Amino acid sequence: MIEAFSENVDIFPTLLELIGATPPDFCDGASLLPFLEQPALAASGPENWRSAVQFEFDFREPNSTIIESIFGIRQDQCAISVIRDHEAKYVHFSGGLPPLFYDLREDPEELHNAAQDPALASRILGYAQRLLSMKLEHSDPRLANTRATGFGTIHRADPPRPGSQSPT
Repeated sequence: MIEAFSENVDIFPTLLELIGATPPDFCDGASLLPFLEQPALAASGPENWRSAVQFEFDFREPNSTIIESIFGIRQDQCAISVIRDHEAKYVHFSGGLPPLFYDLREDPEELHNAAQDPALASRILGYAQRLLSMKLEHSDPRLANTRATGFGTIHRADPPRPGSQSPT
């Protein structure tokens, strides 16, 4: 069983690597081939592999207003952003709804929302800040490092993110 985190964005670079192509520098994902080629990586992944996952979910229902009515939010506020690592899960709701926080060491089934526990306030803030940083780092960067000039376009790429390329 693979315990290291993977995301949907890992499928594209995996497929590219399978056909011998190089993923573009704006690709957030990382190839999953090392897990297939080296089963010992299942617990932690290759060097510099991600330590958490971040995902978003849009739960709006365009053909009904039931969700907006229940939560008192607009349709465009029916969204969550989540960060999860091996220790905890933090869920941030759009529209001003209160967050959820689960200590996965104490509550692996996620039955007790600990977001209002004052003893966990600094830990919860840390997850909220980490979520915001991940969202900012992984916003659509396709043109962020490109400038149009009188001489054409200039593009400069940062080194690959940790975990975004398989070991050689």
